[in-house]
Amino acid sequence: MRFRDSALVGLWVAMATIVSSSAQSAPLRFAATEMPKPDPCLPFITETRDWLNKHCADGVTFKYYTVKELEEAVKKREVDVVLSEAGTATLLRRDGARPMLTTVSRRHPNPERSQGSVIFVKRDSDALQTWSDLRRKTLAATSSNDFTGYQAAMGELLHRGFKPESFFSDITFAGNTSKLAQQTVVDRVLRGEADVGIVRTCFLEDLANARQSEIPVRVIEPYSDRAFACQRSTALYPNWTISIVPTLSADELRLVMETLFAMPPTSNGMFWSVAPDFSATDTLMKELRIGPYEFLRTWTINRLWSEYKWPIGLFALFFIGLLIHMRRTEQLVDRRTHELTQAFEREASLKSEAQAKDAILEHYQRASIAGQISNLFAHEIKQPLHSAQCYSHGLLRMIDRGETDSPAFREALEKIKAETASAGQIVDKVRNYAKGRSSQNEAIILPSLIRDILEHETTKRGTSYVLDNQTQSGSKVYADPLEMKLIFVNLIKNACEAALSGTSEPQVMVWLSATTEHWIITIQDTGSAIDDETFNKLDVPLTTTKPDGLGFGLVIVRGLLANMGGSLHLNRQSSGGLEAIVTLPRLTTPLKTTQSSA
Repeated sequence: MRFRDSALVGLWVAMATIVSSSAQSAPLRFAATEMPKPDPCLPFITETRDWLNKHCADGVTFKYYTVKELEEAVKKREVDVVLSEAGTATLLRRDGARPMLTTVSRRHPNPERSQGSVIFVKRDSDALQTWSDLRRKTLAATSSNDFTGYQAAMGELLHRGFKPESFFSDITFAGNTSKLAQQTVVDRVLRGEADVGIVRTCFLEDLANARQSEIPVRVIEPYSDRAFACQRSTALYPNWTISIVPTLSADELRLVMETLFAMPPTSNGMFWSVAPDFSATDTLMKELRIGPYEFLRTWTINRLWSEYKWPIGLFALFFIGLLIHMRRTEQLVDRRTHELTQAFEREASLKSEAQAKDAILEHYQRASIAGQISNLFAHEIKQPLHSAQCYSHGLLRMIDRGETDSPAFREALEKIKAETASAGQIVDKVRNYAKGRSSQNEAIILPSLIRDILEHETTKRGTSYVLDNQTQSGSKVYADPLEMKLIFVNLIKNACEAALSGTSEPQVMVWLSATTEHWIITIQDTGSAIDDETFNKLDVPLTTTKPDGLGFGLVIVRGLLANMGGSLHLNRQSSGGLEAIVTLPRLTTPLKTTQSSA
């Protein structure tokens, strides 16, 4: 019934309000399922809520629910009035909710044939023309609980002779039908992330109007239906429906229905009418075995017997024969039972012992990991702290001599600042290793990094150096700056210390060369010759020739290089000393250049 006379509407609502003021004693609990944007029903829901709130004596509470949440709310009787799709209304009937009213509009004047599904592909997908062409393709949809966004299309597949459960090779769901889920489905198809998409009828037209541009998609085998306002791929079902939960008294129910019937049409011609026949929706759910018919997916004894009595009979005969055979072998089983019991007891005892040993082993493994992290920190933090200590000692001497205004005083402070910053970076790096965080890779100018470290280490230890750069001056490597610094500080520091044990003129030589895929850095020192035993122990953790060393330097270097895709090889020189060859992958991705200094 549509109310066109404003005076009659006002009188009707006034009478309903007067009666409801004495009947209702609590706010009406109004609920709706979440729906996609854009949707013409969204402002209609708001206007319906405002209308009820205005004409119900105790007002209205309103909340959006997902389908699963709404099922629970209806079961627990936490809502009174529910607005949902026809499929959800059919689903809620098993929990006592009754469809009462259905939306009617100028675009959908027939409440029984108002909604369906649209299955679409990209417009340039020429190989996809029919439903059969979609077999084994990937599908994007909103949710398996979405009636017009998924279930109606699965029913169409079933009616065309296909099995919905195995038709598509993969299905990705964008979530429930709230907010931008259906737009996400369209965008996934347009981006090529899915071959096929499913949305409700009229959504493509509404989205095109909202974006003010044509959507480059093509509907698969659309129905030829001039009476329906939009393209469709499936049969049509009732429009958005209001269901009543059995929490209202007869008087309260009558007042709610009178109030909704009295609601005038909205600006786009939408109003509430009597709910139509839901048999089409009910039949579809039964065919798909979903919603109230989900029990058909499971077998009962009566159903099993009615459909498979002959196979069951044959199996029963086989089972009886098997029982006879089992009886004949029972004596043999009895004799073997005692032996098996003893074997199981021995196995259980061995298993308990093995578990105890595994627990002890795991304890030692964890202790070892903790020790390695501690040693890594101790090994790398010592260098910047020692440098800062030396600079601090020099500053104290300068203060004693009254040279606090000299440039050297400021330079020493800057050095202390740089070394403490380096120590902080090492602390952060060790913490990141302990927490399993990935490195922050940047493009590093390799010659500048090595030159800075050479100048710093050789100056501090009183050795000289030679740097031969056979590559371009802008040679780059893609890595974490601090990790690269740790690698070459370790190697160059070791080379400087080894050179001091050799000739009277200690020197460190570094060559930079390149292949098509790698940078090659060769580091040599003029140290004394190394015997076989010492050379073989260089890669063994916790083994060192230094009085204050920890034996983790080369282990750390090899681990960092392996993570970067590089490697380290050590060779003994015939003239004495060691040769360290570092191989690093060349930079292939242009990034912001970062120069690191020692």
